[in-house]
Amino acid sequence: MGTDEKQITQPSLCAARHALYDYLAETDRYLIGYKGAGPLPEDLCCDYHRGKWEQNEEIRANLNERRDGIVAAIREIEALIPGARFNV
Repeated sequence: MGTDEKQITQPSLCAARHALYDYLAETDRYLIGYKGAGPLPEDLCCDYHRGKWEQNEEIRANLNERRDGIVAAIREIEALIPGARFNV
């Protein structure tokens, strides 16, 4: 039995790239809401606010990790598309 290797077509790669750029833009919009300037005095006034600040920091770290993964995927896809330029 032979193996049927399927090639990913250039239109499919371009569609995936566009979807990843959309996902990157969405992630960047979420990151705007979780700026990491450090805790303000009112963030440390009580256990509740400290907990909220810590939760937001965790969300921000996860979003940054997700962003890094998206950028890496875009780079890999664009390396497969002739003439594509990395725009991030």
